[in-house]
Amino acid sequence: MENLPVRSNPFEGRYLFHFHTVATDGELSLIDYFEFASRTGLDALVLLEHIRKNPTYDVPRFIGEAKQLSSNKHVPVFIGFEARLLPGEGLDIADDHIRSADVIGIAEHAFPNDPKVLKNTFFDTVTQYTARFPLQTFVWAHPGLWFRKRGLDPNSEVAFSAMLQHAISSGVFIEKNMRYNLVSESVVARVPTHLLVDGTDIHKHRDLQMWTSVQ
Repeated sequence: MENLPVRSNPFEGRYLFHFHTVATDGELSLIDYFEFASRTGLDALVLLEHIRKNPTYDVPRFIGEAKQLSSNKHVPVFIGFEARLLPGEGLDIADDHIRSADVIGIAEHAFPNDPKVLKNTFFDTVTQYTARFPLQTFVWAHPGLWFRKRGLDPNSEVAFSAMLQHAISSGVFIEKNMRYNLVSESVVARVPTHLLVDGTDIHKHRDLQMWTSVQ
């Protein structure tokens, strides 16, 4: 397998970050993304596939396929997984799968309806996981989605503000999520530039076309 240039920061140059494949709930395959990246001259693909502690797909095989395609298509790839917060338990991902990844996305999917528990779990998870896994890059995926889905404006929520500040102080990247139009410009203004990352959250062919149209 050809050795591609080593990059310490996944989010340099023109990258595509946060997209899903047929391994979970996406319409596109890994090869679809690599062919797109090769065709459009992207500098890197940064995966962020859904995962659970008991995954529905073969994770080592998924990683191996991504790395082989990276070599074949001459497109650098960073392995990433999107793991949901579990109340009082950290992230829904096995430690071995964290170690095999470059990027870990922290998501609020399906979290119980309790902002205090959400905030406390987020604080504990960020503190513990960034210390235990210093080689991985952590990203808060679609920040504030939990609040948005409950009809709340994240900008007006004390819990969200505290979570944002804790993420920033812990060196967690903050995703500007295209799919949900998160985060707001007022939040962007609070985040150091080097901790902001553009995320697409692509699931369907039309999502990729939409991203292409705004580039």
